Amino acid sequence: MAAGFVKAPPRIKQSLRRATIESCCRFLSTFGRLFAATQALIFYADRTDAEIRLYVEQEVDERVKLYEEADERSKGLVSLSGSLAFGMANQPRDQQIAAGIEYFTKLREHQRQIKQAIEELEQANSKR
Repeated sequence: MAAGFVKAPPRIKQSLRRATIESCCRFLSTFGRLFAATQALIFYADRTDAEIRLYVEQEVDERVKLYEEADERSKGLVSLSGSLAFGMANQPRDQQIAAGIEYFTKLREHQRQIKQAIEELEQANSKR
């Protein structure tokens, strides 16, 4: 045994081992959430114009269908859902599609900038 160190009783060793395992689990859980959040931040970065258009058309068609099927009391709430990206659900389909394409194209550009910054940080950190 090294000088200055006292051998820990088995109960303390077990507590330390448990604390170490719990710390590792918390770290991995946090890292996993961070990785998932990073992937969500750059989800649209690699999407093509055609993929964005297809996604927007599908979403608008679903919104229009939900709006048409909603009762009069619910139409206002249904129309408002998704309005930041597409406009109101009671607007013409072509108008919603144009708004959605514009929104997701801007989002893609922003995510590409985030992705580039992440890659630059990774390169800078790998040189260390």
